[in-house]
Amino acid sequence: QKNRKLGRWVENQRNMRRKLSTERVDLLNSIGFVWNVQDGQWDNMYVRLCAYKERYGDCVVPQRHDDDPKLGGWVHMQRSRKKYLSEDRKQRLNALGFVWNAYQNKRPNQLPHQ
Repeated sequence: QKNRKLGRWVENQRNMRRKLSTERVDLLNSIGFVWNVQDGQWDNMYVRLCAYKERYGDCVVPQRHDDDPKLGGWVHMQRSRKKYLSEDRKQRLNALGFVWNAYQNKRPNQLPHQ
């Protein structure tokens, strides 16, 4: 019951954003409130990609990565939808060393981590 009430409240804040006071918007922003759910999901996956890079030293995630099965699919989607990504997202991925073509100039022993 509590989670439903919180969920409705969050949804109301998102729907009413343009009508909220500047103070309320600032307070919500200060706690990391996610205004756009899709942005929040993208950011979550980006953080997971950062962790992958920290562990393996690159962003060449296999599509079927056992440690994080969803991450490989997400990376594949970023590559296939590159022309639709915002410049900010492309810049963030590029800054991380994102590999847009996982097989370009790769020898067999350098293919994505299994």
